[in-house]
Amino acid sequence: MESLALHMFYSDVVDSFVSLVQPIHLSDHSWNRTFIKEMISSGSFIFINRAQYFKRTHEEEEFAEVSVRTFKRKIKIQYQLDTRHMFGTTSITCSFSGHKSCASLLQVKSIEDIEQERVLHCTPIALGVGFHLKMQYLINEH
Repeated sequence: MESLALHMFYSDVVDSFVSLVQPIHLSDHSWNRTFIKEMISSGSFIFINRAQYFKRTHEEEEFAEVSVRTFKRKIKIQYQLDTRHMFGTTSITCSFSGHKSCASLLQVKSIEDIEQERVLHCTPIALGVGFHLKMQYLINEH
């Protein structure tokens, strides 16, 4: 019950945060260079729900550092995870490894063009499969 209560608390915090920052949803429709150039800048909050590649770059007994990337149409989003800041062992051991679909709330740190590819370097705010069910509703609410 304590774990469930903590999960619900974290979900409520993320929902409240989303209502405040109103992230830009990058869907298949908006996943293009023109939209990103016009709508997203350093400091923007974005939401994606798509397949992502999770690669462990450093691992110790109780945590791992994970490099994450997703790309399509010469647009790449990349960020780093540190699992010591995550809640839930299933998420750490199963969900955030390999090629998996994941809902991600991110803040854009910087944007650069590297060899015809637009790269968004981001900081993760929240990841998972639990909070994304209400995310579209919260984004459309404003």
